[in-house]
Amino acid sequence: MTSNVAVRQETIGFVIPRDWTTKESEKFYSANEMISAYLKGKEEAKGEELEKLNQELNSNLRLATVIAEDLLRTLEENHINLVGIHLKAVSIRNFEFLFVVSEESFNSADFKNAYKITHKVKSQYRSSDVNLEFSYLGRNQGISDDCLIADGYFLHYNHDQGGKA
Repeated sequence: MTSNVAVRQETIGFVIPRDWTTKESEKFYSANEMISAYLKGKEEAKGEELEKLNQELNSNLRLATVIAEDLLRTLEENHINLVGIHLKAVSIRNFEFLFVVSEESFNSADFKNAYKITHKVKSQYRSSDVNLEFSYLGRNQGISDDCLIADGYFLHYNHDQGGKA
C-alpha cells in the first residue's frame, strides 16, 4: 500500500496523510488543478461581489446627495446662506457632510435653527439605507481643499455655481 500511496501522491500533487488512501478513479485532480479552480471561482465571486457593492455605493451616494440638497434648500428657505457642501463616504452606507456657511449666517442668532432643520430632514429619511451626519463650518477665510481631501471629503457641491464644482 505504501507504494500505491506514493504513486497517488505524485499523480494528485499533495501528500496523503498516513492511514488514508485515495479512491480508485480514472481521473484525479492535482493539487494545482484544485487550487486553480478554487482561485478562479473566488475571483469570479469577488468580481460579482465588487459589482454589487459598487451598485450599492452609487445608489446610496445618489440618495445621500439628494438628501443633502434637500437640506440645502430648506436651510436657504430659512435664510441660512451656504457657500458649499463637502462629502465624505465613511462606508458604503455612511456619509458625512460638511456644510460651509457664510460667516454672517454662521454668527447670526438664527443659525441655531439649522440644527433643528437638520434633525427634521434626517428624520424624514430615517427609513433609508443610508446614515448621514452633518457638520457646519463658518467661512471666514478660504478653506484648504488639500486638507479636506486629506480628511476624506472627495466630493464638493459649490453652491455659488449652482452645484458645479
